[in-house]
Amino acid sequence: VVPWWQIWITRGAKVVGVQVLLWIALIFLYPRYSTVQALFFWNPWVRKSLGFAYIDFCLTLVPFLRDRLLAPFHGDLVSDARIEAREMDQYFTKIEAQNRNSGLHGLLQDLIPTVSGQFVLEGESGFGKTMFLRHLLKRSRHAVVFLTAETCDGGVFQAIQRKLKGKASDDGFLKTIIYTGGLGVVIDGLNEGTVETREKLLSFVAEFPRANVILATQPLHWKRPGSAALVTIDPLSEESIHTFLVSRYEWLNCSDHMAKDEYIRRSEDYLKDAFGENNGEDYLTARRILSNPMDLTTAAELLSRGEAPNLR
Repeated sequence: VVPWWQIWITRGAKVVGVQVLLWIALIFLYPRYSTVQALFFWNPWVRKSLGFAYIDFCLTLVPFLRDRLLAPFHGDLVSDARIEAREMDQYFTKIEAQNRNSGLHGLLQDLIPTVSGQFVLEGESGFGKTMFLRHLLKRSRHAVVFLTAETCDGGVFQAIQRKLKGKASDDGFLKTIIYTGGLGVVIDGLNEGTVETREKLLSFVAEFPRANVILATQPLHWKRPGSAALVTIDPLSEESIHTFLVSRYEWLNCSDHMAKDEYIRRSEDYLKDAFGENNGEDYLTARRILSNPMDLTTAAELLSRGEAPNLR
């Protein structure tokens, strides 16, 4: 005769096995079907009663399941970054920068290869901070949220929470995944926010010292988070200016009205004239303006139309 306790253990194991298989199927279907999302994952009563409590625990602490839970919101999390816009094709990878904490100097994409750790990215207007962040988000393999400082006037955590629903927006779950690095946070335009907003950003970083956070700003007098490394973007070198200018040919679609050889010749003649040894103050003006990718793009557009850019 089989003991009663062994019978109950066998039955319990079968119930748990069926329940595990059910949740595996639901997790597989979750990103694709709104019914599954709303009924099983966004309804706390159903999730907790059918999940025997351990489902919530697993969704919070298992990296794969965290990413799965956030999958339906990936588009909303980075919507403000417009990573699918056409101008993303013009990203220039040769921008150089320096990590002021470590002293390392090199390509910006090497100094900040992923949204991992804590960084303050600083650069003048037009130096490519936002474009770099958008490029970083586009190739990120993990969940990242993109915010502007202006949208964080009510608090960073609250701004993130507004982009999520159901279990993903629960205070406990969201705080856990941010603290453990399961959701990267990128905030652009700190210089455009108020002093009060910057204080809230500092409080957020202090509350989540292990979070993966990048804060981007123009040069600014403020109390930078002590846990964040400062990375400053360099002006383009003369070699990079030439490379950048030539690389704009394909992006500007110049082939209909100007051959590439002609565009390159005009670009090189223009730079020789701008950087002539006897230009004096004009050289310094040219060096300052053309080392800014935004202004250099304007020069490229004029050259592609057969016009001669005038720095003044």
